[in-house]
Amino acid sequence: MIASTLANLTTADPTLGAAAVIGAFVALAMLLYRVADFLLTKYTTKHAAQRAQRCDMTTCVLNTRTAENVIAQASKINLEAMEDKVNKMYDWHNKTDADGVPVWYVRSSLELAIKELAMAIKHQNELFGKLMVKMDK
Repeated sequence: MIASTLANLTTADPTLGAAAVIGAFVALAMLLYRVADFLLTKYTTKHAAQRAQRCDMTTCVLNTRTAENVIAQASKINLEAMEDKVNKMYDWHNKTDADGVPVWYVRSSLELAIKELAMAIKHQNELFGKLMVKMDK
């Protein structure tokens, strides 16, 4: 649309068309300059704050102390005991019932409740069947 408008201006009056082309070029250049300036300002502000945070002496000392504390705590960890616990958890979660459903996810109380519900429905169907037979007579 812009190209067709510029083409129409150029054919109508060559000096007016040239001015429109130059004006559009200048406007585009100014827009690109503003966008680049905004992005550059945002980038440098963000990274300057990060550099200042990294170079602050108190922060560096605190980070060093934190790292030393983490290393000290890590040296106290018993990796063999942790490995045993992980293996036990894997064994607990890996057990399945006869249908292949993991036992970990099915409560025995839920299974019992479902069986009792099934028996009640079966009993109710038998009673309805007897009632229908008596109603037909």
